[in-house]
Amino acid sequence: MERGELVPDDIVMTIVVERLMRTDVAARGCVLDNFPRTLKQAEVLTKHSVVPSLVLVLDLPDEVTDGRILGRRLDPLTGRTYHTQFMPPPEKEVASRLVARSDDSPEVHRVRMAKYKENSALIERHYSEGSRQKLV
Repeated sequence: MERGELVPDDIVMTIVVERLMRTDVAARGCVLDNFPRTLKQAEVLTKHSVVPSLVLVLDLPDEVTDGRILGRRLDPLTGRTYHTQFMPPPEKEVASRLVARSDDSPEVHRVRMAKYKENSALIERHYSEGSRQKLV
């Protein structure tokens, strides 16, 4: 993860499919945030008859995602996350100890975003055939 790579699909899908097959999900539904992340994951969900009723695609300029990700800071003492612009720490003492996450470097972010864009196009195509898709 520190290099911006994703957890392997087989590990993720074992966990996710097991959870989505539980009765509470069938009864109440669920929201999958930024998931599936790969075409293989989308295909496995479809194979298990997990088909979303709505797919939202957020198309943001790179500058927006760069600013959101690269501004994140972590307080190693409390574990709380802050943002340099959108949610700065309330006190100078807290600000002085904040650190950037190791996977929030510009290099890792570029790798992550390139992979995201590649995967997103395939996933959008997969779901546009059978679901109501709304582009936001």
